[in-house]
Amino acid sequence: MIVSCSMIAQKALLVQRVDGVTDAVATAMIDSLSFSDDGKVLLVAANDTVMSIRMDSIATLSYGEVPEALSVSYEESKAKIVNPYFTQGVSVVINGADVQVDNTNTADELTFMLTGSTSNGSFLYNGSHKATIVLNGVSITSAHGPAIDIECGKRIALELKKNTVNTLADGAGGDWKAALYCKGHLEIDKAGTLTVTGNTKHAISSKEYLQLKKADGVINILGAKGDGIHCGQYFLANGYTVNISNIEGDGIQAEKSGDADYAEDFPDGSIVIQGGSISVKNSSEDAKGLKADADIIINNVKSVPEISISMSGAGGKGMKADGAISIGDEETHEGPLLTVATTGARSSSTSSNTGNTGGNNNRPGGGGWGGGFWGGGGGGSASSGSSAKAIKAQGVIHVYGGEINVTTAKEGAEGIESKASVSIDGGKLYMKCYDDAINSSGSISFNGGISVCISTGNDAIDSNYGRSGAIVIGDGVVLTYTTKGSPEMGFDCDNNSYIRITGKGIAISGGGTQGGSSSATLSGASQGYAFVTSSISYQPGRYYTLADSSGKNLITYSVENSFSSNCSLITASGMTKGASYTLKYSSAEPTDAANAFRGVYLGSSAAGTTNVASFTAK
Repeated sequence: MIVSCSMIAQKALLVQRVDGVTDAVATAMIDSLSFSDDGKVLLVAANDTVMSIRMDSIATLSYGEVPEALSVSYEESKAKIVNPYFTQGVSVVINGADVQVDNTNTADELTFMLTGSTSNGSFLYNGSHKATIVLNGVSITSAHGPAIDIECGKRIALELKKNTVNTLADGAGGDWKAALYCKGHLEIDKAGTLTVTGNTKHAISSKEYLQLKKADGVINILGAKGDGIHCGQYFLANGYTVNISNIEGDGIQAEKSGDADYAEDFPDGSIVIQGGSISVKNSSEDAKGLKADADIIINNVKSVPEISISMSGAGGKGMKADGAISIGDEETHEGPLLTVATTGARSSSTSSNTGNTGGNNNRPGGGGWGGGFWGGGGGGSASSGSSAKAIKAQGVIHVYGGEINVTTAKEGAEGIESKASVSIDGGKLYMKCYDDAINSSGSISFNGGISVCISTGNDAIDSNYGRSGAIVIGDGVVLTYTTKGSPEMGFDCDNNSYIRITGKGIAISGGGTQGGSSSATLSGASQGYAFVTSSISYQPGRYYTLADSSGKNLITYSVENSFSSNCSLITASGMTKGASYTLKYSSAEPTDAANAFRGVYLGSSAAGTTNVASFTAK
């Protein structure tokens, strides 16, 4: 055998064991082969290491090609393994189709390839060094744990071999975290397909960050008792088509790691989408499509992201960030194609208080809800819940670009909500919501792009800032109206004088009565404006043109629903104080607009034929 080894270059000694594992040792690496004194153990000296193999564990000895990676081939109720890292600190244990790989090598990044199919198996990887795991047309369903459990706290490259379909599902009712779990940080790459079902908790979970590389692969989450994708630190998508449905938790959630030494490229607890396509369909109560403990950042660094989020459960949130939300590129004003729809009503939850059961402590016994005083009370219950929201952030929301389509359907369901401020600097936004299309505790600014904001049950745009600058018209275009009627309005900021005009933008509000005094003066306005008090009966199919005294078209716009407007703010580039303007409509849609979007026609020469209102600008 020793002579034969020296004569076979680039080959491997294949030690096939009776348990289905084949240990492969490159012949060039073998220093010697020998037996123990009693002949019961084969001693393989290689890589400055002597490996001991019991003879009664060996099925055959043969020679073959040197494998490129450790391979696991599932064959329903069993698995076969070829281990070329036999002398490099890698050992394998098989129990039926449950495979455990232990790696003590901390010098080399090794590769492990999974193929075949099992309906009752698993893959467990233990290691302390980064590694690559290749899914090469593998299907693993586990009845008693994760399908793949990567217990390694380092970077794991998970490659989906091109043109392969890979399927993972875990068992139900356990205490593990996911069907595909990684203790470290997971980087998914290559152009294969991965389909995952989480029957106990999440479908895919990574304790540290999870990255999708710039690839044309597909990830299908068919269901999960928890989140579709769950990770710590951050989630980063540079590519892939991701489809998530039938989940009971959130679509994608990123949690803060809590690590004081966290020093990654993105905020701890953030979701960053720079390319690819993501679709989330979620019908669970109080669930979120995208949920970040920190920021949500969507831009087109790698390619134009396409994102579609549909939330039908009560209290559902399309996107929710405990930090800020940023959409689009600040410099180019390019951005994603983003659609967010909520159709659920307000969620409900009930808390109860049984009150004090008695005693002699001379304290009220109702616990705040019941009818008793001394010695005990009847207690009671209170209901609380959460309204559906399309896009919600505790921090600022900044839209720099992209095309955004937002719809909500039920009472209390707002389009964009920020507890800090909202700034629209570019892009095209269409928001048709039951409640406010845009709501902010701080200022709402329009500095670029085109925004069409419609409410069917409340104010269209509502700022609770309560001071000058609550709503700012810069260089953007905004058409905002409500079909609800008084006291709801297109712009609501408690007092018309809080509105500021700082640029050459266009703003048309309608519906109900513009709040505050129609005689309000906007201090320091950079162009003419008016609060038009003529009662306007808006009708779909009519195209309304704002023109100056010479007939020059400043803007043409149309509406989707019938409603009446008793006081409307109108301002547009070219309007000057003391000049006269008219609003007329015709039934002909403009065909020469340089820029047309959702009822807004810019750069058109269209002229109205029927007078609606005339006014003088302030």
